[in-house]
Amino acid sequence: MKITFSVVLATALYVNLCSAADVSVSIPVTALKYEQAAFGPLKSAQAYGDRNNGAHGSFVKLPAGFNSPPHTHTNDYLD
Repeated sequence: MKITFSVVLATALYVNLCSAADVSVSIPVTALKYEQAAFGPLKSAQAYGDRNNGAHGSFVKLPAGFNSPPHTHTNDYLD
């Protein structure tokens, strides 16, 4: 069976693109950029994604002695 150059190239590109989607990046917590949250005395730093457009993850800093009374969340955070 003869394998053509285009088949080999296409396979190599496919494997490269698939592996690029699984890239993991490590950022030290000291390098995160915390900004004032939209509510209360909290500060947040974006870990991944875009908090204004879809799925994302954030770290939140709470000030010493912060007290959050019992509450519920009915929607996703938009901060």
